[in-house]
Amino acid sequence: MTKHPLYYSKENFQVATICGRPALEAIREVISAFECIAPDDGCIYLSGEITTGKRFYNLLREYGVHSKEQLKEKLGSNFQQVWKKLMDENLVEGHAFFQKMHEGGYRNLINPGPFFAKGWEQEHYLYLWEWVIVHKCCETRFNSGWNYSNGCTLEYAISLRKSIPRRHKDNRILDAAEAIGQIEAALADLSTAGVDATTLRLNLQRIKDAAQ
Repeated sequence: MTKHPLYYSKENFQVATICGRPALEAIREVISAFECIAPDDGCIYLSGEITTGKRFYNLLREYGVHSKEQLKEKLGSNFQQVWKKLMDENLVEGHAFFQKMHEGGYRNLINPGPFFAKGWEQEHYLYLWEWVIVHKCCETRFNSGWNYSNGCTLEYAISLRKSIPRRHKDNRILDAAEAIGQIEAALADLSTAGVDATTLRLNLQRIKDAAQ
């Protein structure tokens, strides 16, 4: 089903099965749904905070920890409630982004936030959304705080590699030089808090490499 290779995702997943099935088999079922409804190179992908981003790092600061694992340890049984609140806030913002675009007359919009699949790990979601951008999207728009998000910064690198327009949520072009500057500013901010920003740094390098 893969029409041409993806840029970053690999099919040899660290978690090879989902609910007892080969992971790629489960992902391809979802891909087949996109094939039914989404035209090739005809969609706009809406990139925004979901599991990481500015809210996530502000949460780490609030509790005086440096990673999600430390947050879990500190909150104990209260972690799920706090994490759900974070996710809900991000999903509400993503839905508002989608609604504003739709009300502005845009169609074939893809908002990844609400999608949930039982047993999926982050690597499975990343594979799916890279496939969607590479095969189905003609443009990517980035919501506020995107430069703090592991997922959003990877999606920027994918979009840059594909050479499709990357825009702010207000339609302004978000070129590679500005994107790099925004991520570097986010990393400078996070360095003062001592949080783990390894993936963000990796994605910054991917963008720099793709921009050459």
